[in-house]
Amino acid sequence: MKQLLVLFLALSLSSPLHPLQAQVRHPKRISAEGSTGFIIAHARDLVEVAQTRPFGGSLSLDWAQTSLRQWERCQCHHYLGLRLHYHNFNNPEVLGAALSLTADFEPILWQSPMPAGS
Repeated sequence: MKQLLVLFLALSLSSPLHPLQAQVRHPKRISAEGSTGFIIAHARDLVEVAQTRPFGGSLSLDWAQTSLRQWERCQCHHYLGLRLHYHNFNNPEVLGAALSLTADFEPILWQSPMPAGS
Protein backbone atom coordinates (compact mmCIF):
# COMPACT_ATOMS: atom_id res chain seq x y z
CA MET A 1 0.00 0.00 0.00
CA LYS A 2 2.87 2.36 0.84
CA GLN A 3 4.45 1.80 -2.60
CA LEU A 4 1.11 2.55 -4.28
CA LEU A 5 0.85 5.85 -2.40
CA VAL A 6 4.42 6.81 -3.38
CA LEU A 7 3.67 5.95 -7.03
CA PHE A 8 0.47 8.02 -6.96
CA LEU A 9 2.29 11.04 -5.53
CA ALA A 10 5.12 10.73 -8.05
CA LEU A 11 2.70 10.56 -10.98
CA SER A 12 0.58 13.46 -9.72
CA LEU A 13 3.69 15.66 -9.35
CA SER A 14 4.71 14.78 -12.92
CA SER A 15 1.62 16.55 -14.28
CA PRO A 16 2.63 19.55 -16.44
CA LEU A 17 -0.21 21.59 -14.95
CA HIS A 18 1.26 21.29 -11.45
CA PRO A 19 2.40 24.72 -10.09
CA LEU A 20 5.87 23.39 -9.17
CA GLN A 21 6.56 22.76 -12.85
CA ALA A 22 5.13 25.99 -14.24
CA GLN A 23 8.61 27.19 -15.29
CA VAL A 24 9.71 23.94 -16.98
CA ARG A 25 10.12 24.37 -20.73
CA HIS A 26 8.84 20.94 -21.78
CA PRO A 27 7.05 19.34 -18.82
CA LYS A 28 6.77 15.56 -18.96
CA ARG A 29 3.85 13.28 -18.19
CA ILE A 30 4.59 9.66 -17.28
CA SER A 31 1.88 7.04 -16.88
CA ALA A 32 1.33 3.31 -16.61
CA GLU A 33 -1.88 1.41 -17.30
CA GLY A 34 -2.99 -2.18 -16.95
CA SER A 35 -5.91 -4.10 -18.37
CA THR A 36 -7.52 -7.50 -18.29
CA GLY A 37 -10.42 -8.94 -20.20
CA PHE A 38 -12.06 -11.98 -21.68
CA ILE A 39 -12.63 -13.59 -25.06
CA ILE A 40 -16.17 -14.13 -26.30
CA ALA A 41 -16.67 -17.59 -27.80
CA HIS A 42 -18.80 -16.67 -30.80
CA ALA A 43 -18.10 -20.02 -32.48
CA ARG A 44 -17.76 -23.60 -31.16
CA ASP A 45 -14.09 -23.88 -32.05
CA LEU A 46 -13.32 -20.83 -29.85
CA VAL A 47 -14.71 -22.29 -26.61
CA GLU A 48 -11.28 -23.52 -25.46
CA VAL A 49 -9.62 -20.19 -26.27
CA ALA A 50 -12.39 -18.31 -24.45
CA GLN A 51 -11.40 -19.95 -21.14
CA THR A 52 -8.32 -17.70 -20.89
CA ARG A 53 -8.03 -14.27 -19.25
CA PRO A 54 -5.90 -11.95 -21.43
CA PHE A 55 -4.01 -9.17 -19.68
CA GLY A 56 -1.81 -6.30 -20.75
CA GLY A 57 -0.20 -3.06 -19.86
CA SER A 58 1.33 0.07 -21.26
CA LEU A 59 3.87 2.69 -20.31
CA SER A 60 3.75 6.18 -21.75
CA LEU A 61 5.92 9.27 -21.75
CA ASP A 62 4.62 12.59 -23.08
CA TRP A 63 6.25 15.98 -23.48
CA ALA A 64 4.10 19.12 -23.37
CA GLN A 65 4.80 21.49 -26.25
CA THR A 66 3.90 24.93 -24.89
CA SER A 67 6.12 27.34 -26.81
CA LEU A 68 4.85 30.13 -29.05
CA ARG A 69 6.36 28.35 -32.06
CA GLN A 70 4.37 25.20 -31.29
CA TRP A 71 1.22 27.30 -30.84
CA GLU A 72 1.71 28.84 -34.26
CA ARG A 73 2.02 25.39 -35.87
CA CYS A 74 -1.40 24.06 -34.83
CA GLN A 75 -3.11 26.88 -32.88
CA CYS A 76 -2.99 24.73 -29.75
CA HIS A 77 -0.65 23.48 -27.07
CA HIS A 78 -0.13 19.75 -27.27
CA TYR A 79 1.67 16.67 -26.05
CA LEU A 80 4.02 14.56 -28.15
CA GLY A 81 4.51 11.11 -26.73
CA LEU A 82 5.58 7.50 -26.95
CA ARG A 83 3.64 4.44 -25.78
CA LEU A 84 4.95 0.93 -25.16
CA HIS A 85 2.17 -1.68 -25.06
CA TYR A 86 2.34 -5.38 -24.13
CA HIS A 87 -0.60 -7.80 -24.22
CA ASN A 88 -0.45 -11.45 -23.20
CA PHE A 89 -3.45 -13.39 -24.47
CA ASN A 90 -2.74 -16.12 -21.91
CA ASN A 91 -2.65 -18.85 -24.54
CA PRO A 92 0.82 -18.69 -26.15
CA GLU A 93 0.40 -21.71 -28.44
CA VAL A 94 -2.73 -20.36 -30.12
CA LEU A 95 -2.86 -16.60 -29.59
CA GLY A 96 0.67 -15.58 -28.61
CA ALA A 97 1.36 -12.08 -27.29
CA ALA A 98 1.60 -8.57 -28.73
CA LEU A 99 4.20 -5.86 -28.25
CA SER A 100 4.01 -2.44 -29.86
CA LEU A 101 5.63 0.98 -29.72
CA THR A 102 3.60 3.95 -30.93
CA ALA A 103 3.99 7.71 -31.16
CA ASP A 104 1.12 10.13 -30.65
CA PHE A 105 -0.02 13.74 -30.80
CA GLU A 106 -2.56 14.92 -28.20
CA PRO A 107 -3.89 18.49 -28.36
CA ILE A 108 -4.69 20.22 -25.06
CA LEU A 109 -8.21 21.46 -25.75
CA TRP A 110 -8.70 23.32 -22.49
CA GLN A 111 -6.76 24.00 -19.33
CA SER A 112 -8.00 25.24 -15.99
CA PRO A 113 -6.42 28.57 -15.01
CA MET A 114 -3.60 28.59 -12.48
CA PRO A 115 -4.61 29.91 -9.04
CA ALA A 116 -3.55 33.48 -8.28
CA GLY A 117 -0.14 33.69 -6.67
CA SER A 118 1.18 30.44 -8.19
